[in-house]
Amino acid sequence: MIDKGEAEEYVNLNYFQICTLLYIIGRDAQYEDIRKMIVEEINRRLLKDCALWHADNAMLFFDTIVCPYVDKEEVKDIIVKVFGCKESAYGLKYKELTKTKRWFFDWDKTHDLSELLSKKEYHSPYE
Repeated sequence: MIDKGEAEEYVNLNYFQICTLLYIIGRDAQYEDIRKMIVEEINRRLLKDCALWHADNAMLFFDTIVCPYVDKEEVKDIIVKVFGCKESAYGLKYKELTKTKRWFFDWDKTHDLSELLSKKEYHSPYE
């Protein structure tokens, strides 16, 4: 079971832990409070000066924009704040950023994990 915890606990999560938690929680109403705290932590990280200069924050930004478990309003707030653009410019920026449906983290739950792992097993990373 995922423990609600305190907001401070989410400060210590890394990029992979945040994405994995969002993936596992999904849209489960039982964990909506946790999902909101995670999105608040994402906002906190991305609104720091030069946040996108760090690879983990840049990956988190792009993956959050296409994450099906982050509400459209939350995505809008992130884009407007990170780019400092007006809400009227949001639509164009959103279309540009979401041309690809997947950046780094694969949010698609239809994949069979054992199949993906077996494919990795048969392919050398140096081929």
